[in-house]
Amino acid sequence: MHGFAATLFFDDMNLPLPAHRRAIVTSSRHYVRIILLLLGYSTLDVRGYRENCTRDMHKGQKRIVYVFNHVSFVDSMLMLYFFQPCGVTKKSIARIPILGTAIRGFQNVLVERVEAGSEGANLVNVGARASNKTKLIAERVNDKRYPNMAVAPEGTTTNGRTVVKFKRGAFVPGAPVLPIVIRYPCRHHNVAWTLRNDLFAFVRMMCQFRNYVSVTVLPEYTPSAAERDDAELYANNVQRLFASELGAEPSNQDLATQFQLMQKGVKVSWDGRTILAPSDMKEHGYLVGSSEA
Repeated sequence: MHGFAATLFFDDMNLPLPAHRRAIVTSSRHYVRIILLLLGYSTLDVRGYRENCTRDMHKGQKRIVYVFNHVSFVDSMLMLYFFQPCGVTKKSIARIPILGTAIRGFQNVLVERVEAGSEGANLVNVGARASNKTKLIAERVNDKRYPNMAVAPEGTTTNGRTVVKFKRGAFVPGAPVLPIVIRYPCRHHNVAWTLRNDLFAFVRMMCQFRNYVSVTVLPEYTPSAAERDDAELYANNVQRLFASELGAEPSNQDLATQFQLMQKGVKVSWDGRTILAPSDMKEHGYLVGSSEA
């Protein structure tokens, strides 16, 4: 509703929203907290927010990129509630009724996700789309008329126990980043969005009486001269920072690897605890038995 009200009679969405319209959008954070409560997140364990997220960052006067590890659809709600940023969203999600209106209100950068290894992809269109996506992000990061951007550099959701290879897009502008580490402590059900059946994963999460989340805002990471000149180096160093905070090893796998494994029949079990692979893949040493998802 707030997204609709903020963009009513505002036709050119390529321009930033005026301050009064933006205020309507950011006020929706209070409703987001109610939604989180209904999803079972009665308490939010937050650390480092007051110390490391300044007023200048909130107002967009200090240009910075909020980077976070992507585990669940709940991540975006947490980012909206705490930071009210612009974001990067798949065009397919922006077409969803109601949700699409909210995305329009926050003026997210919309991208078409086509990766190497996915059906219909080739080196030309993958490279062109990646270059265009990076350009859009860089322009938005440096444009003070917009709020600061929030980007999940992994480009996909993981189980929260590892950090897959970071994409370069958020690091190409060379702006400082604010690392935000999200954890979902669980005993019975990992709410990670790793199941192919989104509806089933959502129902499973809702069947828990209470869900838990921990948000840790680390100190601002300012790139060195070498990192500003080399986005790949910058991304890898921030990935290692996230892995260290999570107590995990950084992985060289990325979204393209995920697509390739899915095409070969690899999937997550219905309970979200094990990775299942066809017998022929196990015989050739791709995966030996099942492992924790």
